[in-house]
Amino acid sequence: MKLPSHAPALAFVLAAATSGACAPAIPETTYYRLVPPPPTERADNGVVMMVDELRVDAAYDDERIAYRTSPYTLEYYEYHRWSAPPGMLVSDFLRSAYANTGEFARVIRDPEPEAAVVLSGRVIALEEVDRTPEVWWGHVELELELRDADTRELLWSKRVRERERLHERSPEGLAQAAGKAMRRVVDRTAPQIARAAQEAAEIGAPRAQRPINR
Repeated sequence: MKLPSHAPALAFVLAAATSGACAPAIPETTYYRLVPPPPTERADNGVVMMVDELRVDAAYDDERIAYRTSPYTLEYYEYHRWSAPPGMLVSDFLRSAYANTGEFARVIRDPEPEAAVVLSGRVIALEEVDRTPEVWWGHVELELELRDADTRELLWSKRVRERERLHERSPEGLAQAAGKAMRRVVDRTAPQIARAAQEAAEIGAPRAQRPINR
């Protein structure tokens, strides 16, 4: 039997439709954030601190959540991502968390005349580390620097690393663990930063008299 002239084209369309029907659905992307601790009473004599957006080491400068199964590999969850780029994510967490410690009068994002000090730094690691098939850790490592807002003199610096065990191997479990680890970073460093900032403010001129440095 002779097939009509359009039969090959029809067969191609049917094959494509059948192939498309069998193709797996693309998973929806899920986004995760770091939750800062609740606020406490603010200090009466604390200073105003500006927190710059932190730089991020290249391997972690990706919204996809990173995980490691060995010291030599770094992989990413393709459909599980941070709610913002890691530098912004960590910086926003630090602003909220330091403000909530009660050690500072205010913690701000943008330059203001009242700002006595500026905190900056970089994200060295923000990841899930799979030590064994049953043991997983959230690992956070930061390098922080505190400088005078006017002179840019280095007042304090520290490299801090924290880890928290995951209750389950999942991106949500990592977000919870990384949040706890970040809280400990803030708890460890807030008194040191506040002390260095207060000492710098006491020997400086009134902040309202100073121009904004950009």
